[in-house]
Amino acid sequence: MYHKKLCVLVISCEFYNSQMYKPGDIDKPCVNRDRWVYEKRCWEKYMNCHPDIDVYFLEYGESNIKGNTIFVPYDGFNSGIYKKTIHGMNMLEKKYEFYLRVNLNTFVIFDNILSLIDRIKCKHDMNSPFYGGKLWMRDNILLFNRDLFYYASGMCTLMNYKAIQTLMMYGFQDKYTTSNFADDIIIGLVYKDLNIKPVPYEHMKYDWKFGKCFDYNIKMLNTNIEQCCVRTVRFHNENHNVNASLIKHFYDID
Repeated sequence: MYHKKLCVLVISCEFYNSQMYKPGDIDKPCVNRDRWVYEKRCWEKYMNCHPDIDVYFLEYGESNIKGNTIFVPYDGFNSGIYKKTIHGMNMLEKKYEFYLRVNLNTFVIFDNILSLIDRIKCKHDMNSPFYGGKLWMRDNILLFNRDLFYYASGMCTLMNYKAIQTLMMYGFQDKYTTSNFADDIIIGLVYKDLNIKPVPYEHMKYDWKFGKCFDYNIKMLNTNIEQCCVRTVRFHNENHNVNASLIKHFYDID
């Protein structure tokens, strides 16, 4: 029995936690801190507004689930976003039909993602692992002579319960947990090694058009109901603060 239809896992920040930094680093300027705080506060405004969805931040700390935050033990320089992701997933006791892995700068339109899940369930065998989203490609040079392969963008990686079970069973191997690749690439490699192909849902991800007005972007979002994950920042040093306006538009929350 599933607890709810969807669990959203947000890779969050712990810049305020001094154990995450080498001595002296905590006082160094960080161009991302204000943006991370803003994005987290925006998530807190709407994360609990849908009865079929649970949202959790994934952060480092003493192993615990407190409210909407899953605290994953910090393992020094051996830690990384991939390990944070799989350990956080493993700590969840509740079962969900689907899991969506996103970043702080991802804005999720809940009604759209649930409609997409319903369509996926009609097209795919849910007794088998489903792993998909906006796909990217890596070549064998970057992957040290591995074959060319596709993986789902970490901005909106969607997996069903079977896929999560598979990731928990095989994803803790050293060849994955010690890898220096980005977490979304490593997740893709786990499934590739098991001959599980990612399913393309190219319209899941919408990049906010910063040179266009708010109404233009909303119009573009409304052209395809599969557009459910909005990337509100393209580069790490940006801070466009569009999330609050999106929350007001889609959820009528100030």
